[in-house]
Parts: sequence; structure tokens; C-alpha cells
Amino acid sequence: MYYGCFFLCRGKGDSPEARALAKQVATALQNLQTKTNRAVANSRPAKAAVHLEGKIEQAQRWIDNPTVDDRGVGQAAIRGLVAEGHRLANVMMGPYRQDLLAKCDRVDQLTAQLADLAARGEGESPQARALASQLQDSLKDLKAQMQEAMTQEVSDVFSDTTTPIKLLAVAATAPPDTPNREEVFDERAANFENHSGRLGATAEKAAAVGTANKSTVEGIQASVKTARELTPQVVSAARILLRNPGNQAAYEHFETMKNQWIDNVEKMTGLVDEAIDTKSLLDASEEAIKKDLDKCKVAMANIQPQMLVAGATSIARRANRILLVAKREVENSEDPKFREAVKAASDELSKTISPMVMDAKAVAGNISDPGLQKSFLDSGYRILGAVAKVREAFQPQEPDFPPPPPDLEQLRLTDELAPPKPPLPEGEVPPPRPPPPEEKDEEFPEQKAGEVINQPMMMAARQLHDEARKWSSKPGFPAAEVGIGIVAEADAADAVGFSIPSDMEDDYEPELLLMPSNQPVNQPILAAAQSLHREATKWSSKGNDIIAAAKRMALLMAEMSRLVRGGSGTKRALIQCAKDIAKASDEVTRLAKEVAKQCTDKRIRTNLLQVCERIPTISTQLKILSTVKATMLGRTSISDEESEQ
Repeated sequence: MYYGCFFLCRGKGDSPEARALAKQVATALQNLQTKTNRAVANSRPAKAAVHLEGKIEQAQRWIDNPTVDDRGVGQAAIRGLVAEGHRLANVMMGPYRQDLLAKCDRVDQLTAQLADLAARGEGESPQARALASQLQDSLKDLKAQMQEAMTQEVSDVFSDTTTPIKLLAVAATAPPDTPNREEVFDERAANFENHSGRLGATAEKAAAVGTANKSTVEGIQASVKTARELTPQVVSAARILLRNPGNQAAYEHFETMKNQWIDNVEKMTGLVDEAIDTKSLLDASEEAIKKDLDKCKVAMANIQPQMLVAGATSIARRANRILLVAKREVENSEDPKFREAVKAASDELSKTISPMVMDAKAVAGNISDPGLQKSFLDSGYRILGAVAKVREAFQPQEPDFPPPPPDLEQLRLTDELAPPKPPLPEGEVPPPRPPPPEEKDEEFPEQKAGEVINQPMMMAARQLHDEARKWSSKPGFPAAEVGIGIVAEADAADAVGFSIPSDMEDDYEPELLLMPSNQPVNQPILAAAQSLHREATKWSSKGNDIIAAAKRMALLMAEMSRLVRGGSGTKRALIQCAKDIAKASDEVTRLAKEVAKQCTDKRIRTNLLQVCERIPTISTQLKILSTVKATMLGRTSISDEESEQ
């Protein structure tokens, strides 16, 4: 560039040397643009997400825009969801398994049909849109059933995590003269290995299907890997102890390996609890206790003590599991009312477990005694009632309603008559009311020849005006043209940002500002803008500054998409739009941090603050890329100060 200025200053801008230099500069700029576009493309995820919400989001982006080349990420995410559905169905029984498999097949079928239409260039056809809508509904149903099945499996598998290893320890330390010592050890070692494998497989499903964030998913994967490494070491240490009874070194080595395995599984259990909804886990545990109690009734009716003991043991383990979940939630929360309610319900539940176990032992010794049977069932129902109270402690608090109106029978009516109306003042009769001024329809400002409207609000106003002209604003006249006064006050070239008062945004939802309805969405920035706007419209922006700022960001992103596509924009307009988006993101970050300060859930607060830390970095990257992209737009010069801002 320095040499270019050198030639220009000496009047040699048309010389062969200057032309050659200009060609080199153009080539360098073209290479820079190519590398920038490649960097932007590579910055998008090239593989399916690792958890359910991420896969759903990637699938939704592809369903919304099947014609956009996302390098197969969306379809890979759907295939991953279907694969997880098949894995969950394999452990289910009867009609539940068939129902889940049918939902998986339905999603697979709709995905293939939509992909086929997109490959034929018909991704925006009415048939494709209908398929996309059906696929969205099917994915929603599949997600709900997968989470329900996964929660039930977690409730069953993680109800007791340490009994198999404790039984293995008993077998390994059995006296040498114990009958069938080797056979019992082999059986318990196999049970322990199977149990450890089930724990790891279920934890992986919880990570894939639950609502966990990335750090929780990675933590689960790490703990599962550690458990799989420790399990054969524990069995090996136990076998060494079995063959060397009384050896202190062998005993200490086994105890060390056993404690490492237990500590790792406890960590895994906590991470799994984070990955699933606590309320759903409590519901599943309560239903499982009801089924165990029904099994105990069948056992007493059929005189089967072992079946009764197994059912009572399962009830006790599930109740203790609920206590563990409640304890962790109390430690995670800073809300004193919530902590007090959960702790009180947990204390009541803990008092019901031991009496039920004692009653179960008594009835197992004399299973035909009706009195003992009744005592055991009463103890079981007390546990169920205490579990219900723990679950209710996790329910959202109902708002305080106003007191009911008074009873009509308590109302007393007096016989006193109302005082008579005072007479009207005497004098002149007031003049008649003048007729209203004749209403005059105003015309919308005409668009000048060659003028391009790139103001989203102006476009919306013109569309609204054209629709309103079909009806009359005068009462009693069926069809007359009506106008809406519009004050347009903007420079079409430079105005990028605009604002809507937050208390009016729900009355004015600018759906049509994002893009005309007849234009396919095949731009990643515009697709992201519509996705953000669609998510923000699920919430009211009245009194919610975060939602209001998110809606404004969506509109600004739509405007940036128009500018990047070369829609009559300038360099300065693109850079200003990026600055406005960065300012809006800073506002969202500030408001989100204020919300985090008031959040009493430690996990949610930590996750929210982690997201807030990422936003400024992304905003800076956006401004840098926008400055580079602006060099390819228009002819307006950009100062160094503007580009650095």
C-alpha cells in the first residue's frame, strides 16, 4: 500500500508498475477473504454435540434450513438421537420398548424424506415444510420418552451402588475352611463386574440424554473411564487376598482399590444426578417404591419370604437414594425456605426406613401372621407418604391468592332509600355538540424511483399500510382507502440499529422484520437471527430486559445478514451493526450477571456465569470479522480509528 501511494503522489497511477502492484493487492485481498470465509466455516461445529440439548439444537437448525450446507451436522445429530433411543429401548420391556422403537423409526423416516427433498433442490417446497413440521413434533416426542426412560433406568441402577463390592469383600476375606469359598467368590466377582458395567452404561446414557452441560458430560465420561479401569484391578486385588488369607499387604491393597472405586462411583452418581431433572428422578423413585410394595403384597399372599425380603430391601435402598439426592440439593441451594422444607421432609423420611426394615424381618419370620402383614404394609405406606412430602418440597411454590369474597349471607342490606337527585341548574340550554371533523385518509410517502428500502421498520410500516388500505377507517363505509401516518426519519445508508421500548415489544412482535416470508432462509447469520428471535418470543419482554435485549439482537443480526449479502449496505454500516450487536450482547451479559447474583441454585449460577464469560470473546471476534468483511463492501473509506473500535 505504501508503494501504491508513492506512485499516486508522483502521477504514475496508470504506469505498468502501479497496475502490477494493484493486481497484487487485489490478489492478496481475495486470498484474505477466502481465508476469512474458511475460518468462519471452520469455527462452526463439524460434529454432532455430545449431549441431548446440543443435538436437538443442531437438528433444529438443519430442519429450519435443510438447503444450507452444514456439513451433515444436523443429520448426524438426529442419527445420534435415534441411536441413543435404540440403546434405551434395549433395556425396556413390553409395549414401552415397542413404543420407543416406533418413535425412533418415525424420526428416521421423516429425516430421510426431508434430506431427499433437500438434495433435489426442493428443501423450501410446501411438502418439505410440512415434513419439517412433522419432524419437529416427532423429535419432541422422542426426546420426552427418552428422558423418561433414562430417568427410570437411573432410578433402578443407581438405587444401590456399593452392595456388590461389599459382598465381594466379604467373599474375599472368608475363612479358608468356608464351604464353596472359590465358587462364591467367582459368582460375586462376576456380579460386581456386571454391576460396574451397568453403572457405566447408564451414566453414559444420562450424559447423552439428560440435560447436562458440557462440563458435566465430560465429568461423567471421565468417571466412567476410571470405573472401567478400576473394576478389573479391584477383582484382581480381591483374588490375591482370597488366595493369601491373613496377608496384611494384600488386605491393604484391596482396601485401597475398593475405596478408590467407591469414591469414583460416588462422584459418578453426583454427576448423573446433575444430568437429570431432580423432580423426574423423585417421581420415578416414588413409582418404583409403589411397585416394590405391590411385589411385597404378592409375596405375602403366595407365602414367599425371600421375595418379601428382596422387595423390602429395594424399598429401603430407594428411600436412602432419595435422601442422598435431597441432601445434595440442600447443599446446592442457598434458599433458606427451600433448604428448610427439604430438610424437614428428609428427616421425616429417614425416621420411617428402620421401622419398615424391622417389620419386614418380623413378617418374613412368620409370613402368615395377618397382624405382622398389616404392620409391614403400614410401615411401607408411611415411607410412601414421606417420599411424597420430599417430592412436594421440590415443587414450585404456589403464589399467594387474595382472600375469598365474603359470604353473601353475611351481607346486610338496609331499608334506607338513596337521597333524591339534586335538580339540574336552571338557565340557558347548552349549545348542541359540534359534529366531528371529517376524517381524511392520509397517503403513505411514495417511494422514489430507484430508492432501496433497507430499514426493517420502514418495510414493516409499508406492509401494514398496504394491508390497512383494504379497509375503511370511517364508520359506516365498507371499502375505502385508509392511511397510517408514518414519520420516517432515517438515513437509508447508515442507519442500522433501532430500538423498541421493552414495555411495547410484546404488542409489536417484529416477525416480518427478519425477512420477507417468500424468501428462503439460506444464510447462516439470518438463520441464527431467526432462531434467537423464535426462542426470545417464548417469553414476555414486559419488565424483562434480557428478553427485550435478545429480541433487539435478533433484529440486528438479521440486518447484518442483509449487509453481508451485499444488500445496498456500506462498510461503515456493517461495522456499526457489529458494534451495535456487541453493545447489545454486553447488555445481555450485564443483566445475566445480575440474575446470577440473585440465583440461589449454585449449579445454575455457575453455568450462567460460565456462559457470560464466553460472550465478550465472541463479540470481539464478530467485530474483527466484520471489519475484514467490510473491506469487500462498497467504496466508503474506513478510518483506522473506526476499524479498531
